[in-house]
Amino acid sequence: MSGYYKFFTRLLVGAGANWVISTSGFSTSHFINPAHESANPFIGAGLQFGNIRSVISYQLTADDSILEQIKFNWNSEFALTRHLRFTVPVVVNSYQSGPLTSLGGRRVSVAQAGAGVKVVF
Repeated sequence: MSGYYKFFTRLLVGAGANWVISTSGFSTSHFINPAHESANPFIGAGLQFGNIRSVISYQLTADDSILEQIKFNWNSEFALTRHLRFTVPVVVNSYQSGPLTSLGGRRVSVAQAGAGVKVVF
């Protein structure tokens, strides 16, 4: 869920939260159940020009048990009709795998992109 307020007919500023249910599972020797749920708050800003909207958001630290996570989302939308939008989400995520870097852990960075259609009511 998110909400953005439009300033000066072009600038979008807002915030929201994503509800995440993380599950994972099996090892070769036994079942591991580290499933957890969390609300991950974020803040964002963007621009809108006519039918094109682009918003970048930063996920704030939450109780999601991901060590030192840094996550940015860049969502671009093109309005095809009043209720139908073409979307292009890009996600950049960086987190700590294992212990802190000073204790031998390492930082992992991942980027994802996609495309889709969004229905707006």
